[in-house]
Amino acid sequence: MVTRWFRLAAAILVIAAGFVPPAASISTQATSSDPGEQPPPPQTSSGHNGMPALLAVVGGTLIDGTGADPIPDSAIIIEGDRIKAAGPRRQIRIPPGAIPIDATDLTVIPGLIDVHVHLIEGIDVRSFLEHGVTSVRHLGDTTLPWITGLKKRIESNEIAGPRIFHCGLFVVSEPPLKPEIYPPEALDRFMVMRSPADAPAIVRRLLEAGADVVKVKMEMSPESLRAIGVAAAEARIPMTFDSGGDTGDYDAVTAFDAGARGIEHLSGINFSDPAATEAALRKMIAVGAFADPTFMVLERTYSEDRIAAREEFIRRFVAMGGTVVAGSDVPVRGIMPGHGLHQEMARLVKAGLTSRQALMAATGAAARALGYQGIVGTIEAGAYADLVIVHGDPIREISAAEKIVRVLKGGREVHPFPEEAVSPGEPQFR
Repeated sequence: MVTRWFRLAAAILVIAAGFVPPAASISTQATSSDPGEQPPPPQTSSGHNGMPALLAVVGGTLIDGTGADPIPDSAIIIEGDRIKAAGPRRQIRIPPGAIPIDATDLTVIPGLIDVHVHLIEGIDVRSFLEHGVTSVRHLGDTTLPWITGLKKRIESNEIAGPRIFHCGLFVVSEPPLKPEIYPPEALDRFMVMRSPADAPAIVRRLLEAGADVVKVKMEMSPESLRAIGVAAAEARIPMTFDSGGDTGDYDAVTAFDAGARGIEHLSGINFSDPAATEAALRKMIAVGAFADPTFMVLERTYSEDRIAAREEFIRRFVAMGGTVVAGSDVPVRGIMPGHGLHQEMARLVKAGLTSRQALMAATGAAARALGYQGIVGTIEAGAYADLVIVHGDPIREISAAEKIVRVLKGGREVHPFPEEAVSPGEPQFR
């Protein structure tokens, strides 16, 4: 965890004032990157005279993403790109000279996290920010130079976009690969294991590219799966998997036994076999796995009865104490950046979660799944100052999370952007 924290701290560049060019459509130019190249040193958000910018968001109802009850009439102190303090206004000292942001009669929630996106060329990354999504987890389908280049462009404020956590490349094995699934001309989007002995080198290369998670795909022999699981555990990087069961070479239980702690699309569970379903459910609870059902894309793929089986599974999983996280699978099946996460949160409520649980799935729970709890996904001292101010109460009605007034990422206003950015004025606090 220390290594991953250092890498994140050294990579995130946020500046509290100044213009960032819009990124309506990302081109392929100037995005190549040496996977082994180190990111530039961190910069501190600054205000006048080079001093760290001070903001105070006051008066709003705070939903901090930790699972705690809402705090009415709250205060959030932001210094540079970090949250310095958050809680009831009566308990928070407002620093002299802090720039006020009045959130009276509004609700303040953490910046949202979409744990399952594919940042393919041409995607509108600024749209994530416009919908309050300040962090995403990219789960493959691009080359390493593309995703590392895009991340650097966002971190350097060349373009506006969310914080990017990523898997680097899909990991597959068992060559020769099926050409209809893995075209020879597109193998630069995959990390191919030729044998289980390749696992340590595979994980090392992913780490050098800044990967935050190992994602294994359905073309993976059980022997290679176990080897990559061991290598990932030794490197202290989480592993998630996508597909399996009747369409792949392993099932969900095998994946969890190999060390996976995330499941995408509820892959590898044979829902037509009650015993297999029960075994997967109990294994997930036993190992503390995170479930990313991506209902929005599933319901565009499967029949109603197959969706109903998965909804029942998730209801039981949550009732037994399991943790669900929210992923949109953007841009699959036409799901749009940013808005897709709000659709997925609403879909989780339709599947049986409460609005509070659905909001947690895109905030604090998502941060734990990433392995960056206390850094993103919550509003607490020490976390990045990523927050969204909205009308209404998202834990009563999840749709309120999309009634956005303003969005801050790293203490810097990114929506409305940039015409109505925060400007210094005379602080007026009581």
